[in-house]
Amino acid sequence: MALALILSISLVQTCGAQTDTPDSAASLTMRDNEIRICNAILSAFSDVMSPEERAILQEIELRIPMDYDLTRVIAYRQDGRVIEISFGFFGTMIDASNNWTLAEYYATQDPDIFNKYEAYYKYLNDAIDQNEQSIGENHPKLQRFAEFAGIPAETQAQIMSQSDVRDVQVKLEFATIAYVLAHEIGHHVLGHVDAPPAATAAESRERESQADQYAFSLTMRAGFTAFGALPALAFFEAAEGKAADPDASHPLAYCRIFGAWMYTLDQLAADQKFAPLFEKMPGMLPGAPQYNALKAQLAQDCS
Repeated sequence: MALALILSISLVQTCGAQTDTPDSAASLTMRDNEIRICNAILSAFSDVMSPEERAILQEIELRIPMDYDLTRVIAYRQDGRVIEISFGFFGTMIDASNNWTLAEYYATQDPDIFNKYEAYYKYLNDAIDQNEQSIGENHPKLQRFAEFAGIPAETQAQIMSQSDVRDVQVKLEFATIAYVLAHEIGHHVLGHVDAPPAATAAESRERESQADQYAFSLTMRAGFTAFGALPALAFFEAAEGKAADPDASHPLAYCRIFGAWMYTLDQLAADQKFAPLFEKMPGMLPGAPQYNALKAQLAQDCS
C-alpha cells in the first residue's frame, strides 16, 4: 500500500531550485515535497521490516537542511537518531536519475551516451570544485546533461514525453532516493552510529560496504530496484575515478556500482518469477561464462 502511495506522488523538479536562495518560497515548497516523498518511502520500508528494524526506524529523525552542499548525506546520533540529507544533494540525485533515464532511452541512437553521462558528472564535479575556490565571483551557467551530451532538444522532449519513459523516470527517482535513505538507515540498524569511530580507513570502508548490502536488501524487499543506487553512485564515481585510495573512508563508487549490479543479478536469479528474464539473457545467470567474467572483473578491480 505504501509503495502505491509513493508512485502516486508527483515529483517537483528540485534541480530547478538551484537558482533560488535557500530560504525562498519555491525552495521551501520543494523541501516540503522532498520530506513527503521521504516519509512515503520510509512507510514502505516499515511495511517490510522486522520488529527490531522498525523500532530503530521509528527513532530516526530525518533532516533536510536548506543548503546546496551536493555531497552531504550522513547518519549520526545527536540527542537521538538522525539522518541528514542536504537540500542540494537531494536535488542532484533526482536530476541524476532523470538524466540516467534519458541516457537509457537515447542509447540506441548514441552507444557512447553512458560515457558522456560519466563525463558530464565529472564536468559538474570540476565546476563545483572551482566554484568553491572562488566564492563570491560570477560563475558561468552550467550546461544541462542533454546539452552537454549533444542530445537535440526536440529529441529529448520526444523521449521524455512518452508514458513508458515517464513511468521508468518516476520509479528510478524514487528508487534512487530510497537507496540513499536505506543506506543511512543501515548505519543505524547495523550499529555503526552507536560504535566508536572506525579505527582505520579499511574498517570505515567495511562499514560502508555493509550499509550498501543492507540498502540493496531493504530496497528490494520494499519493491524498489537496487539499480536505484546507480545514479547516486555514478555521481561520486565521476569525482573519484577508478583508482583506489587506501586512506579513503568509503569504497570506490565504481566498485559499489559494480557490486550493486552483481548483487541484483544474484537476487533476481534466486527468485523463480524472474526466470523468463534469464531465458532472454542466460549468460547472466550465476555460473554462466559471462556472469563469471563479470565476477572475476569485480574481484580484480575491487578486492
